[in-house]
Amino acid sequence: MTTSKNINRVDSLSPIKTAAELVVESVNAADAVIRKQGDRSSGITIPRSMSYSAAASALERQARAEMETVNFEYLVDNMHGFEAAIAVKRVLAEYYGIDYASPTPGMFGDIPPEEYRVPVTPDTYDTAIIGQFVTAEFTVRTRLIVRDDLCRLMITCEIPNKDKHKAELFAQRVSAQTPCWTGQIITYQASSDIFDMPVLVAPHFTTDNIALNPDESAGLQLFLDQIQHHDRLADLGIPFKRGVLLYGPYGTGKTLAGACAMSACVESGITVMQIRDWSRILPMVQQARDYGPTMIFVEDIDLMPSRALTNLLDDATLKTCPISLVVTTNFPEKLDPALTRKGRLDICIGFKLPEPATRCKILEINNVPFFNPEISDATEGMSGADLAELSKRARITALAAQRDMTASDVLGAATTMVKPPEYVAPDTLLDALQRVFEAGAETLMKRTHRHTELLGEMHDRIC
Repeated sequence: MTTSKNINRVDSLSPIKTAAELVVESVNAADAVIRKQGDRSSGITIPRSMSYSAAASALERQARAEMETVNFEYLVDNMHGFEAAIAVKRVLAEYYGIDYASPTPGMFGDIPPEEYRVPVTPDTYDTAIIGQFVTAEFTVRTRLIVRDDLCRLMITCEIPNKDKHKAELFAQRVSAQTPCWTGQIITYQASSDIFDMPVLVAPHFTTDNIALNPDESAGLQLFLDQIQHHDRLADLGIPFKRGVLLYGPYGTGKTLAGACAMSACVESGITVMQIRDWSRILPMVQQARDYGPTMIFVEDIDLMPSRALTNLLDDATLKTCPISLVVTTNFPEKLDPALTRKGRLDICIGFKLPEPATRCKILEINNVPFFNPEISDATEGMSGADLAELSKRARITALAAQRDMTASDVLGAATTMVKPPEYVAPDTLLDALQRVFEAGAETLMKRTHRHTELLGEMHDRIC
């Protein structure tokens, strides 16, 4: 019995073809029938207890559900929101032939797409588009959100329910894209705005660009070797999750040593996150998981409360993911001794004022080819930053005299440099209150002593 004689269209239904009509068309096209269970003829099988009309109604409801438009939402949680927007753009262009966005309908009119200039290398940029994209199969809408203190991208696909798998495939293709900042030096400025665009910095320092004392150079080389051979070391059970502390006085090369490590990371395909504001470290550690092996570089870690730093070094992400945390401080005495134990800060490199041979090399790096016993004595106690300034002054002197630089210019610059006055910490509110308390206590003691004397005099007169 064919269904074409038993299933009729109901006029009150929506303009979409009913399931019954679809069944009729498919039956006629395939020369098939709706058959009862146990029948040997080909076609759509229904239970023996179900009538043909009930089967048609059930198929109609199913067809309606399949044709119903649904919103499929997907959070891209394995890359920064701007990187995810770039990934969406690339997937749409590669797989769906879409390279533009259309206005998004809103309550108060169409909303134009938002465009962001996103760095993809230190020298090149791409345009990330946040808004609506219309493909032949579904409509995609994207928006930036905050999730776990990180900027992420939420994708919403408007699609017929029966094609939901196509939206899932689209989301998988986006997540499979490599974040465009992987293997780069990502610098986050000191800001509280989570949607700030980072800056990508080109590596520019190697060990040939800096001069360190022998102990400092050996400690830095140990870390550079771990960076260069991180893949092989991971196979030997030494994963890339090390804590490194660079400490010492101002201008002794800590930042330059960190720059050398950052350059080595980029050469080895390791991502670097340079953070200017320690208050953003925790979410940045979570973001570092997006990139695989990552080095996080933070200066002046002594400004971070010791308890917060301890919690950071004990964070599960740092313990389980290939993330190396490199920190610097000018005041190691302010750090809790518990921080420097192995497992938290594995490598500690102390930086001191440069020795004579190191001072000579620093001057050479700064294009000063002169170094003799007089210059050595005159530069005793100078930091690398001081020597860099000295070389500039010597060149200025020679240029003003319209001649080449001489050793006398270098010696003159060394002997005339005046160091800034020693920094004296301003009085804190606690210091001021302490002085007030001490002055009040002294006054009270004097008055108490005077009252005691008067009472003694009165007692003597009465007696």
